[in-house]
Amino acid sequence: MRSICGPIIPIILVGCKADLRPPSNDPNIDRYVSRAQAERVVQAIGARAYKECSALKIEGVDDVFEAATRASMLMREGVSGATHARRRSSVSGDHDADYAGKCCVIC
Repeated sequence: MRSICGPIIPIILVGCKADLRPPSNDPNIDRYVSRAQAERVVQAIGARAYKECSALKIEGVDDVFEAATRASMLMREGVSGATHARRRSSVSGDHDADYAGKCCVIC
């Protein structure tokens, strides 16, 4: 993802079709990604957040868009990650500046 989106674009991992996950007592539950597994992936890839949603049941969809909007606004304001560092100027010739104010969506 970093090779496509760039080094500073925030990543939000989204678990879609959450309505298809069976109840926790289902014998096939281990065939599905758990929230804990997804959170480990978030840590491993340096994502900003993990959200689950179900478009069918209209659950969590607003949370996904809110997280994306917040991440976008932080980038627009020049805040990157938890450090709240200013984004470098595009005049500096810095590679990170090429991605300033952009977003990337991968499905």
